[in-house]
Amino acid sequence: MMKQTYVAFMAVLALTTASMPVLANNTNTANATSIATMTKSKEAMNTTTVGKPVYIVKDGYGQVKTYSNGFSLDSQSADKAILSVEAIGFVDTDGSKLQAIAVQYDRPITANAVSNDTYEIEDYGMTLSPKDLTYGINPGVIKGVYTNDEPTTIESGIKKDGNYVIIEVNTDYQAGRFARAYPITMFAGVKQIKPVETVTGDIITPSTVEKTNYTKDAYISYNPQTGENRAPEYYNFANTGTYSIKGLEGYELHTTEKGNAFHASHAFDEGNGEYWDFDLNYALYVPKDYNPAKKYGLLLHIHDAGSMSSDPMLTLTES
Repeated sequence: MMKQTYVAFMAVLALTTASMPVLANNTNTANATSIATMTKSKEAMNTTTVGKPVYIVKDGYGQVKTYSNGFSLDSQSADKAILSVEAIGFVDTDGSKLQAIAVQYDRPITANAVSNDTYEIEDYGMTLSPKDLTYGINPGVIKGVYTNDEPTTIESGIKKDGNYVIIEVNTDYQAGRFARAYPITMFAGVKQIKPVETVTGDIITPSTVEKTNYTKDAYISYNPQTGENRAPEYYNFANTGTYSIKGLEGYELHTTEKGNAFHASHAFDEGNGEYWDFDLNYALYVPKDYNPAKKYGLLLHIHDAGSMSSDPMLTLTES
């Protein structure tokens, strides 16, 4: 359908005069600022780039730009140009927390092309109300936007072109409770709401849909007083592989799924006075400079009843 719309639109352009402006179809635009006024220039009449015509474009800022490098008209939309959204987090005293969102484009973006008002976002911090906070305001809102050539944050003031736009968010707050699960704190959604210029001069028009890294799913907790599951609660869970949490590098997860959990035999259950054999999941951190010929202290962290899960990552991300 997109291809048919494009061919029909091209036919309209071919019938216009060099000075007649053509208003782009607004079906692929999010708002009025994304409508581009397009005029086929005399120079572009017989010019092609990789078999595709070149067009002069007046973007939402009134700046005249040129489509080039073989990108078709519909490929200029952020819906296609944005390839992925990745969450970058860390562990704070109130648990895992989103620090930034890395938006990957299919082509390099010029460093001066983006600002705080170029995007709209959603994240876990923004779902918190003032009564959920013990400190700070405006959790998770946009704090800074810049480009980078890799999906990482960089020092303030440094500018470099790249395929990634980094959206840093406000982390100067404290929540009064932990999230149900750490993937919930790493969910993110991004929508480009203003035109963005690439290093080659192309204009990427605003999104019509939000690009996300999450799936809405049910969280079902266990009630130890009744021995039954509680009613399901629904949250946005960041998909595996779409987020990273700083500070947890080097931890090894030992689980029943991997076959390397700790096996306990004849363990006393203070709840009912019985003895059980069971497998215990755990996380292990060994320093990189560990020398087996030397003696070291062993630090054990045993979580309280607040972490009702067999996932050892949960305790690592609580605080």
